[in-house]
Amino acid sequence: MIRDLIWKSMLTCQMNASYWNCLARRFSVREKTAKIFLAVTSSGAVAGWSFWSHHDLVWKSLSGFSALIAVALPLLDYPGQIQTMTKLAAKCAQLRRGYELLWVEVDSMQEDALREALRTLVVQENEVNAMEATLPDDRKLLARCQNEVLLSQGLQPQ
Repeated sequence: MIRDLIWKSMLTCQMNASYWNCLARRFSVREKTAKIFLAVTSSGAVAGWSFWSHHDLVWKSLSGFSALIAVALPLLDYPGQIQTMTKLAAKCAQLRRGYELLWVEVDSMQEDALREALRTLVVQENEVNAMEATLPDDRKLLARCQNEVLLSQGLQPQ
């Protein structure tokens, strides 16, 4: 029973590390894209007034969209979310390593020592779970990461 718990926890931590890394990269790309769009539309609007005078609707639409993005970016807090996701990925990788070390020693450890080591990792895992509460989730990405972990361990993906 403890062996199964350690094994499953190790795989879960590996999946979570991969998931938070992927999500942090996705949000980083979104933030960069939004900032580039703002830079292009704000400088392009001034630089191309003569061009935009012939395309009034396009210019107004881009300007309005640009203003909405400029207002929304601070509210979306991509930098804060990316930072939290990156920390989560690192903590999950650290937890995975802890479970891996425990897995290697599972047959040679006394049951009390094994339970205590497992208890310590579970407490750390609960801290990670608390950090996840306010972040967005993507079930499709999570399933993809889970399948990648299962394949990496030579197991059948679900």
